[in-house]
Amino acid sequence: MADRIKLFTGQSLKNLFNDNLRPKLAALGSIAKPGKQLLDDPVTVTLQVGKTVWEQAPRKMRIELWMSSLQRRGVGVAAAERYEDMLLTFVSEEAASDIEKDLARTFPNMKKFAAPEGQAALKRVLMAYAAYDPEVGYCQGMNFVAGLLLMYLPERHAFGGLVVLMQDRGLRKYYSTDMSLLQTHLWQLGRLMPQELCCHLESCGVLPLLYGASWLMTCFSADFPASFSARVMDVIMADKMDQALLKAAVGLLKHCERRLLGMTDMEQILALLKMELPGWDEDTLHDVLTDAFKNPWSHQQLQLLGSVKGAETVAEAIERVTKANLAAAEDSAAAAESAVSADGPANEAVAAVGDTAVCSAWRSLQGSQDLALPGQAADVTNGAIAAALSPKAA
Repeated sequence: MADRIKLFTGQSLKNLFNDNLRPKLAALGSIAKPGKQLLDDPVTVTLQVGKTVWEQAPRKMRIELWMSSLQRRGVGVAAAERYEDMLLTFVSEEAASDIEKDLARTFPNMKKFAAPEGQAALKRVLMAYAAYDPEVGYCQGMNFVAGLLLMYLPERHAFGGLVVLMQDRGLRKYYSTDMSLLQTHLWQLGRLMPQELCCHLESCGVLPLLYGASWLMTCFSADFPASFSARVMDVIMADKMDQALLKAAVGLLKHCERRLLGMTDMEQILALLKMELPGWDEDTLHDVLTDAFKNPWSHQQLQLLGSVKGAETVAEAIERVTKANLAAAEDSAAAAESAVSADGPANEAVAAVGDTAVCSAWRSLQGSQDLALPGQAADVTNGAIAAALSPKAA
């Protein structure tokens, strides 16, 4: 993992999905705080089968759905049969150490994973995958995906499910050395959402990386209720919809579009997307998901999903938005220059406007735990911000 991070930034790994942002954002508005009561496994579930939604379905129906998906994919069955062998296979010390650190951070409000037995099962599944795929090994974010599978599948089949998601459904590229799929999907997310909203968020310095990385890398399970992420997983496991993760993400953004367009402060926007939105009641979240899944992608959206022409890396997106916002700040200062008699104050106005806009907010995020992103994503962001704010980029 260290080599993966050095490829982007050469910086040290940041903590995963930390809670440091929570108190800071909670002060900005009425934000749901995580409950301390440990949650049991649900007796009934909201199940997504294709475009059909089954409410109050028996829990066993989801288990059967996921198991049938594994049976249809030989890679999952074959992997499950090798589970015990993988547990006896060598895993790098770095991967083993990273897995150990993340166990207590994974679904801490769930009884299953608060118990030593649950954490032990999660550890075995993650260690087995690190042995199965040593090139990827372990990457932060995989712990939530594996944990979600363990909520419904026996241990060996949860491992098989993880292999299906990574190898057959393509999630492996989220965690590969260049994180190519994640960067592509974050770029696509910016173009799949309403373009007025995309432009507004960019003018506030809010790129998809800041909220979408953890959504995508964990199939929404790190941020949203397990019932929400499990329903997204229904669709991914069944492989019945193109880019279900992006469709869910776009649906969420559309649902709060009006409120987002009325905000201009980066921290307030992130508070809504990272804290308040996942804290909505489950009925509302399921309604959002129903609306998102019932409508197919448009022809234009399908074209975008089928091509990466013009795709930006995270670093390129941050540099572009930085330059655009600096130019906007300079234009604002130039417009006010007629009221300034000397060049000195005018130049000071340019600097002041530029530094109180997006650049100032990004400087406050750079190197901060407040990013609250997956480890690699935080490092990508810090490196890109440093490059974008350098005198050469400005």
